[in-house]
Amino acid sequence: MDMNQAERTAEALIREAIQGVTPEPTLESFGGGVKSCKEPSDGGSEERVTLTRNYWLKGIPRESGEEAVRKVFGNWKQAGHIVDAEPDYGRRVVAANLTSKPDDFLMQVAMGMGGQLSVGVTSPCFWDSESA
Repeated sequence: MDMNQAERTAEALIREAIQGVTPEPTLESFGGGVKSCKEPSDGGSEERVTLTRNYWLKGIPRESGEEAVRKVFGNWKQAGHIVDAEPDYGRRVVAANLTSKPDDFLMQVAMGMGGQLSVGVTSPCFWDSESA
């Protein structure tokens, strides 16, 4: 994987996540970027990088937040991604974690205590030809 592939995959996973969410959310980017893979869990080189894309889902009424989380989680689950943690709708902060297949991106959908909704994806470590 290279940077272009990581970016395309991340954006495709985000588009897949919000498909059919009503009303259609506006995506507002926050806190993502490219970071070094320091202390990689796979024992590989620390000279690799990881790409993260995080978005607030804006324009969804607070009372529709839980349904939006259900839809995003359902979209990813239906696409065949691996569920790492299912959402617990009885909690104040609702979150679900999945791993994309076949690319092994970490994916999360969350609804905070204030009703704010977010989705995020993080790539596995890869060599960025621009920094290698």
